[in-house]
Amino acid sequence: MCQIFGMNARTPTDFQFSFKGFTKRGGATDVHADGWGLALYKGRGIQAFHEMAPSCTSPLATLLQTLPIKTHNIIAHIRYATVGSTVLENVHPFTRELWGRNWAFAHNGDLPHFALPSGGRPVLGRGFAVDAPPPSPLERLSPKTSRNVTAAGRHFNPVGATDSEAVFVEILNAIDARFDIRDGMPSSCELFEFLKSLTDEIIEGGKAHAATLGSKEQDYQPIFNFLLCCGEGLQFAFCYPGKRPNSTTWNSLHYIVRRHPFKKASLVDVDYDINFKDVTEEGDQCCVIATKPLTVDECWIEMKKGEMLMFEYGQPFGKKCHKVKEDEEEERSGLDANPSWDIDDVEEVDRTCGRIEFDSPKRKDLRNIRSSGLGGQMEPLKLSD
Repeated sequence: MCQIFGMNARTPTDFQFSFKGFTKRGGATDVHADGWGLALYKGRGIQAFHEMAPSCTSPLATLLQTLPIKTHNIIAHIRYATVGSTVLENVHPFTRELWGRNWAFAHNGDLPHFALPSGGRPVLGRGFAVDAPPPSPLERLSPKTSRNVTAAGRHFNPVGATDSEAVFVEILNAIDARFDIRDGMPSSCELFEFLKSLTDEIIEGGKAHAATLGSKEQDYQPIFNFLLCCGEGLQFAFCYPGKRPNSTTWNSLHYIVRRHPFKKASLVDVDYDINFKDVTEEGDQCCVIATKPLTVDECWIEMKKGEMLMFEYGQPFGKKCHKVKEDEEEERSGLDANPSWDIDDVEEVDRTCGRIEFDSPKRKDLRNIRSSGLGGQMEPLKLSD
């Protein structure tokens, strides 16, 4: 199974501290040595790096740990190949363009119904693309159904042979069919709700596929954890944890919100620490998401089974997004608009580290030009306003 890492920040933030520990899991402290990749955003542009080499010994991965690169949004992946051979086209994150913005996707899990020998793929959200009722979960598995939808205008297709890329392109196909941007871009909240419905559909389709193979529903344990970036400041995380048969490795997602007052943090996988108090200012905030906690002395929270979170410029959202007020609709028309509404933050529950409270300020524009050091740069840099 693979591991994934993401960061979403209020101000441009460096990621080198977390990335330093994460890359050690690519062949040194863990077995994920079948390639690594990283995608980060610079305004509307995206920088992507992919290698088939283990990240723990990669000169490129080492170089990225030393460069003063800062970003609002980043995801990374280290691969342990289970579906698809060890070739470059199977290395995450996968990227595509939709609606004039770059999307990036990294996945940890096992979705057999997206890796059919016939090459057929389930069709997601079809009820939104055509007037007919959506097909049943079993109908979605039919290669004939897949070919018909392809002929009707399936825009995205995989390049490699992984179930991960297959599910990514079908998510984008469903999103593209669902929203007509001639009527305006969907809001991040609308996108959140639709993505959550697609994840439910994917899990149910997996159960139907297991039934066709003679597996009992209670014996089928899909693993579906992903990070999905949509532009400079928006990232979604979904968690459906589990472990493969005959394995003791638990595949899940954990996250942490770093905010004032900042403290010292030490990496799990390498003897290295940083005092965030020395490299941040009071208004800085960022969220870090990873398969397993990256530090030993911070309060990481494990996501619940079936839970989706949205991170927008360093602010976490969960369950139901608080939508814009009616009198603010003109001010915020969709994904291209600045965040400018009252927000209900993630509803936290008592978990391993206890309850965490977040502020709910009136947000204007979180894209402050000042950079923060919440990702943990290798050398403390002087910050300027």
